[in-house]
This record gives sequence, structure tokens and C-alpha cells, in this order.
Amino acid sequence: MKGYKPAKIVKEMASNILVPLFICASEFHLHYSRAFRYGKSEDEFGIIIEKEIERTGPCAFTIDNNGNVYIEDPVNGLIKVLNPNEDRIVKMIPIPGGIYDDIGVDEASKVYLLDRGGSEIITIDETGKKEKIFTDKKIHDRACWFSPTPEDLFLISEDFGELTAYGLKGKTVTRGIFSTSGVSYIAEWHDKSTGIVKVLDKTGVIKEIKVKRPNLASFSFLGEDKEGNLYLQIEYCISETKVGLEVIKLNNEGEKIATLKVPENDYYIWTSRLLFVDTEGRIYQVIPKKDCLKINIWTE
Repeated sequence: MKGYKPAKIVKEMASNILVPLFICASEFHLHYSRAFRYGKSEDEFGIIIEKEIERTGPCAFTIDNNGNVYIEDPVNGLIKVLNPNEDRIVKMIPIPGGIYDDIGVDEASKVYLLDRGGSEIITIDETGKKEKIFTDKKIHDRACWFSPTPEDLFLISEDFGELTAYGLKGKTVTRGIFSTSGVSYIAEWHDKSTGIVKVLDKTGVIKEIKVKRPNLASFSFLGEDKEGNLYLQIEYCISETKVGLEVIKLNNEGEKIATLKVPENDYYIWTSRLLFVDTEGRIYQVIPKKDCLKINIWTE
């Protein structure tokens, strides 16, 4: 849903940990919230709504090491950078023509764009000048995982596409989403009540965590913080027409230590990701609603 394609292939492997979702040690709290109007000015974001074409608007975002929020505004041809501490747009970077499916930023604040149509990832400077990085790669999904370190900046997509880290091109790479702790994660939707997280190292699967959740619609790995805790994104069916959204935080033993029930899930257009977790454990949401673009940040 909304940039995610839950996998449905599960194998019994390694040690199993069962995580029920009715025990919670702590909760997240809303730290920052801001609504931006749709329009063409510096502090507005563009949106196009026509019957004949797919709705177009702010479809991708990412976070840098300083907590700045990079939001793709394809209608206005810009990436707009929000500084939540200053509560304002602090930078605008031109986008070289077109709509890009996902964006990433490295430790040096260099911006990367995923162009699925051209099967390439490009990097741009602050003037919007682009340089091709990857071409002729098979990208199955419209969302790509971007790691915070330059050598592992962009990796395989959620459904195991063939795109791998630029610095590791031609080398054997463990599949899955990589982390700073040296392991990688694969999150899989198993059935309507179970999601599975596989933890891998170079030898293979070393741990398997089963998460039980009634009416499970999608199950995705969000990230790992600097303490080694991992964050999982869950969508669950409330009714035939309504889907809920939540995040659970697990320690490295697979025990649930916090949860966030995201109150807003009314995404009006397709987005490459619903949520983002930084290394400090802050949860970010950029949600294009029908009447505005909303940015929410939660902390424990």
C-alpha cells in the first residue's frame, strides 16, 4: 500500500521469537506538526488533480543527519528542505525535469533521486545539476532503500530488486535492508495475522521475529536506531474502506518496547514511503492530504 508491496513467501528458518502487540512499555508523543497549503509560493507545495491522469504532488521525502526534511515537490520542480527547529523552509533545490519515485540524502547532504522510468539513480548538486550514477538496473518497485552511509547509500528495493550499493557493485551482497550494526533485515507479510522479520548476516538468517497483528494489511521494516532497536511499520484493516497505521519498536532481542498508533493515514496521492525513522529513533511522517501537506514528527 502506498509504495509498499508486501511479500507473501515465508520459510521456516533460524531461531524464532514471537512478539504479541498487546504489551507496551512506553509510547511516542507528537513533537512537531505543521501543515503547508498547496500552491506555488516558497512555503507551499504543488498538486495536480485531474480525472484523466494520476494525482501528482509531494510523493517522496527523506531526512538528513541534522533532522532536516527533504520533500520532493515535482509540480513546482523543487526539493524543499524543512528545518523543524526553525519551523521554515531553509533551502530549495531545483529538480532536473521529471517526477522521481524516491529521494535520498547522504552524510554530506548530497541528494540522490530514483528514476524508475529511466532505470537509474542520479545525484544532484544544490543547483539541480545532475550526474547519472546507475543505469540499466532492474528496479521492480517505486521505492528504494537509502542507507545513511555513502558506501551503502542505495540498496535493493523492498521486493528484492537487483539494485545494489554503488560501492559494492559487482561484489556479493547479503540481500535485505542493511543497518549500521552490520546485519540486514527482511520484513515479510506472512498472512492476515502475522508479519515476519528475518535478521541476516553474511552466513544467512540468524534470527526470525514473528509479529502477531489481527487484520494485518502490510508489514515493512522502517529502520534501526543507533542503539540497535528496530522499527516496523504496520498497516491493518479497520473496515473494508479504512486502513490504520502504526509503528512498533523492538529491542535487539526482539522484545517490543514502544508503539505509535499514527492518527492520520488519509494519503491523498501515492507516496514512496509513509514514514521514516532516523538514527535517534524519531519518527517522521509527510502526508499529502486532500487540502494540505502535513508534516508530523514523534519522539518517545
